[in-house]
Amino acid sequence: AVLCMAVLMTILAGCTGSEKVDTLQFVAMDTAMRLTVCDLGEEATKAVLQAGQRELYRLDSLLSRTNGSSAVAKLNETNSARVDAEVWGLMESAQQYAVWTQGCFDMTVAPLVSAWGFTEAENRVPEAEEIETLVQLVGSDHIHALPQTDGSVAVTLDDGCCIDLGGIAKGYAADVMAKLFAE
Repeated sequence: AVLCMAVLMTILAGCTGSEKVDTLQFVAMDTAMRLTVCDLGEEATKAVLQAGQRELYRLDSLLSRTNGSSAVAKLNETNSARVDAEVWGLMESAQQYAVWTQGCFDMTVAPLVSAWGFTEAENRVPEAEEIETLVQLVGSDHIHALPQTDGSVAVTLDDGCCIDLGGIAKGYAADVMAKLFAE
């Protein structure tokens, strides 16, 4: 994702390779991010880099499962939350990818990801029985949605189910960045 963002930013800023480039590195969405732009002049370059960082932090505040204040984290914590149209749109896309991949990609894999410790402080290998139990929580049938009149969607998850949009959120972020810097 970092390489894609750097390449994307370089292309969008029109770098030919001979200009001075500036970069900004930071962590968002549990990923080291690096934005790279051609020298547009000190103020313009700074403004472009800051706009990109702000947007990625905004997406982190919506989509990160490990950012306790994000919409996704709140949904996972309470099993019920209202999400805005942007979050729901990404969840719908993730559900479609689950269909297209016959379940090989599934946002409800979060309990298994946690069991292995991939987003925890310590990695481990779960016992077969634990894996068998957690696999029962994977699948879009554990997600229930009710559109609201204000454009949000009331989402509930079956007990024990959690979502992780990390597998799709970073690509979405690259698309958002492309739109942002095409303006």
